[in-house]
Amino acid sequence: MLSGTLPISSPRSALPPVNPGWMFMIAGSVVVSVGWAAAICLFITGRKLKQRRGYLFCLITAGIACLFQPFGMVLGVFTFIVLLRPSVKAQFQGARAKPLSAIRI
Repeated sequence: MLSGTLPISSPRSALPPVNPGWMFMIAGSVVVSVGWAAAICLFITGRKLKQRRGYLFCLITAGIACLFQPFGMVLGVFTFIVLLRPSVKAQFQGARAKPLSAIRI
């Protein structure tokens, strides 16, 4: 398929077909690259959440995670729920928030 030498079925088509092999290869490479980039962003987000840094980056990555059904949607929604709490916002800003034992869920 990459060589583009597919048999032409009818003698009327004098033009060779557009090389479909390269299109499939490029499209597949783009999809895989986007998936790897999203996975790397999720790992970076996990580290930033642990360090309580990069609040906006964590929110954006949570939104991107919602695109990957079904597990990404669950991960993204619960990340939004946690990150939008005032006590968590205060921890990301470096302010002294209530201790975790004092917070009721």
